[in-house]
Amino acid sequence: MPQIYIGDLDKDDLVQALWQKAVFFCLLGPEPEYNAAQAREFCKSVNYDLEVLQYKRFKCDLSTDWADTYCYDRDNGEEGLFERVVKELREELEPVIFGLVGV
Repeated sequence: MPQIYIGDLDKDDLVQALWQKAVFFCLLGPEPEYNAAQAREFCKSVNYDLEVLQYKRFKCDLSTDWADTYCYDRDNGEEGLFERVVKELREELEPVIFGLVGV
């Protein structure tokens, strides 16, 4: 199973980024807005071992520094999606990490 290092990322930021790219699977209405507070509370209650979050499929365990990407990619219909989300998140955070915001 493909694995990727996620230990350098904030788990809640990663969950939100993955949620934004995941497929909405509920046929009963429009896609809901992401609710960060509700997501954080739920993720902590399941120790970041996610099957589904706010009507989107995750099927990945984010509780450790390494995550298996296979089921997330498979269930969201795109090989390499998890890895791309992580890469985009790192690129987005890079200026903050190196103190380049506002320079």
